[in-house]
Amino acid sequence: MPKCFQLIDKETNEAEKFSEIDNKICALLNVEPHPKKYMCSWYDIIGFNLANGESFDAQRKMEWLKQDPELMTILNFLDENYTSRSWFEHKS
Repeated sequence: MPKCFQLIDKETNEAEKFSEIDNKICALLNVEPHPKKYMCSWYDIIGFNLANGESFDAQRKMEWLKQDPELMTILNFLDENYTSRSWFEHKS
């Protein structure tokens, strides 16, 4: 049963492509986007937690995440600019 999530831009109220969000994160951190990997693996870490129903606020309280300043910057950026929508997809 796949767990999915979207990030909805707070200004446009539209879902945004993860690659576009990553470009914005890279601009924020003043680094060049990688052609195949997301900055600090934010999609695999923060995105995974969002897909599993963890809010931005709940993630902000995770001790191991608090110890990574770049991931916390990314988490705060996402929380300030996006709302998260998560769901399960059932296979028939």
